[in-house]
Amino acid sequence: MQGEIKVAKLASQKLGLNLSDRELVAMVTTNPGDALARCWKKTSGRLVPGSFGDITIFRATGNKPVWSQIVESTEREVMLAVCAGIPRYGDAELMVAAGRTESSLLVLNGLQRRFAIPDPDNANAAWSWKDITGRLDAVRKDPVAALKHAEGRRRAYAGPLDAADAPLELVLDMPSGGAPLAGDVSKHAAEIKIPPLPSLLHDDAFFKAVKAGGFHAGLLDGLAEFYA
Repeated sequence: MQGEIKVAKLASQKLGLNLSDRELVAMVTTNPGDALARCWKKTSGRLVPGSFGDITIFRATGNKPVWSQIVESTEREVMLAVCAGIPRYGDAELMVAAGRTESSLLVLNGLQRRFAIPDPDNANAAWSWKDITGRLDAVRKDPVAALKHAEGRRRAYAGPLDAADAPLELVLDMPSGGAPLAGDVSKHAAEIKIPPLPSLLHDDAFFKAVKAGGFHAGLLDGLAEFYA
C-alpha cells in the first residue's frame, strides 16, 4: 500500500490531476471505507465507535503536513499495524507494550520488529518467519508435491471452507484461476516456475527490476526518489 500510494501520486502528477496528499490518503482509507460500509453495514476506514479497528501508526518525520508524511513514508516509518483491534506488526517494543508477547521477532531494515500470526499447527504459539519462508520455499521448489499434499488434505476434510481448521487451497492466478473452465492446474504442476521470494524492502534490486521493466514509459522509475 505504501508503494501503491506513491504510484498514484506519480500518475496524478503526470496526468495533471493535481491530487493533494490528503486526497491520496483518502483514496486508501475513508473513500473505499465509505463504499464498503454500504454493504458491510459497519464503518471502515474511519476511527469512530463501532468501526473496524484497523490502524497504522507512522513515525513522524520532519515538519511536512501529516498527509505528505504518510504518502512519503517508507517501511522504516511504520511503527505499529493493528487489524480488527489486534496489534499484528510493529516495532518490537511497541508490540510487547501492547501485550503481544506471543509474537515472532523479525529484523527489517535494521529495526527489530515483531509480528503476530498464529502458528497453524499451534494456535497458542506465534508463527516464526523462518517457518513461513521455509514453507513458501518448499512450495516454490516442488509445486508438484505441494499440490498433491494440498489435494490430500482437501479430500480428507469435510467441514465448511471458512472454518478455522479448513485446509489451505492453492489457487494460481494462471492458467486456471480457480475456475474449472481453464483446466486442472495439477496436470501442469511440473511446468510451474515460481521465482525466489523477493525482499520485503524497496531495495536496489527492486528499483533495478522496475527500471528494467520500463513500466508505463518509465513512470515508475520515480519511485526511487521516495526511498533515496
